[in-house]
Amino acid sequence: MGGERDIYTTDGAVESCNHQRRDPYFLLFEAGQCYGSCCYECPWRAASAADVRMADYWGPKFAKDNSGVSMVLAMTKRGREVAARLREAGTVAEQSFADYAMYQQTENNLAPVFRDVLIVDLANPRTGIKVVCDEFAEPVAARSDFYKRLDPLKRMAKRMMGRK
Repeated sequence: MGGERDIYTTDGAVESCNHQRRDPYFLLFEAGQCYGSCCYECPWRAASAADVRMADYWGPKFAKDNSGVSMVLAMTKRGREVAARLREAGTVAEQSFADYAMYQQTENNLAPVFRDVLIVDLANPRTGIKVVCDEFAEPVAARSDFYKRLDPLKRMAKRMMGRK
């Protein structure tokens, strides 16, 4: 994912706000472990019947915008016309397609082999989402954190070796 953000959640009774690295639902979602079953076989990631697609913007460019930023992708001639009218009205601004390709899920993830167990555990009110997160998503997040810390060292080593 791109920029760091706070995640606001509610169970209908209690609202909470956590940094994304401490929000159990977000960690499960980011790890691709709690999608609906159809999301692992979505036929619309590579193709679409829609004129316009909308999605949350996950990249770092607008990370400091706390109001939230959505991405609009024109898929057809009619979609491009709609986007042009929105741009003329000042409600959208054109951005690089590279942001879409870099930060949106453009291919289906494989369902985790343990997904059925995870879903049963999530449905069990005695288990609790934190316990499920600690077992399934936390190892993925820890690995991601490790590689994020490793990246600057890799870049420095490449510069020292004369590679870009």
